[in-house]
Amino acid sequence: MTHRKDSFLEAKPKLLKVAYNMLGSLSEAEDIVQEAWLRWNKTNSDDVESSQAYLITIVTRLCLDYLQSARNQREVYSGPWLPEPIIDLQGQPGPDQLNELAETLSYGLLALLEKLSPSERAVFILRKAFDFRHGEIAEVLSITEDNARQLDRRAKLRLNQADTRFETNREQHEQLLREFVLACANGDLSALSNMLSEQVTAYSDGGGKVSALLRPINGRDRVVNYLKRVSLLAQQNRTIQLCRINGQLGVASIEEGAIVNALTISITNGKIDVIYNVRNPDKLGAVI
Repeated sequence: MTHRKDSFLEAKPKLLKVAYNMLGSLSEAEDIVQEAWLRWNKTNSDDVESSQAYLITIVTRLCLDYLQSARNQREVYSGPWLPEPIIDLQGQPGPDQLNELAETLSYGLLALLEKLSPSERAVFILRKAFDFRHGEIAEVLSITEDNARQLDRRAKLRLNQADTRFETNREQHEQLLREFVLACANGDLSALSNMLSEQVTAYSDGGGKVSALLRPINGRDRVVNYLKRVSLLAQQNRTIQLCRINGQLGVASIEEGAIVNALTISITNGKIDVIYNVRNPDKLGAVI
């Protein structure tokens, strides 16, 4: 029993990372990992060649089942659905599992993965975040290696290679984010307009619990007007703090000691092309 528990605890950080990247929710990922532990307890571990590989297989398949049902829930979700961000307010080492999650995929790429089918998402994550070979992925998903390669190609085509945008130079990303925050705080609409791409898109997730966009806003002028309204609201009894959101610089709005807003950006060709604004209070609890 002790060996079984030790094997699980050793694999747990990676299991949580797989589940979080698959589901975009820390609370749901923790539930999946707990279910994996229950199933692991019922397994004859003597017949398992690699406990970690076996546990990753269990978690991935549980996530696939969950996503099949979650898609129906997200289709009736109030407004845009965004992943739960991992927020680092202090910039200091925090709980190991959250630090490891924050260093996986950028928030923008995690949000973009919603375009993929559950199977495509599983293949992409296992390849991108964990460097699994196609043969290993085939074993996890109980498919052929050719099928794994096809799903990998299909995922990249559906993403249209857009994940390259999230590999922006770190210094460039941080400089533009700081300029963005300053322009919002000062109400400098001209500066905001200059740093946004013409086809910029803004997403806001309130989950039907707080005021937020019911649909994404597209286009520079419309997004500037939206940011003007948001920044004015942010001045009332709130403080603005730079933070890390899934490892990249972002900004949090804090009211009475609680985070009420987490915002981050993605950049293409030196311009902000996507703004992600999470306001759903249920998604603002994963704080390092």
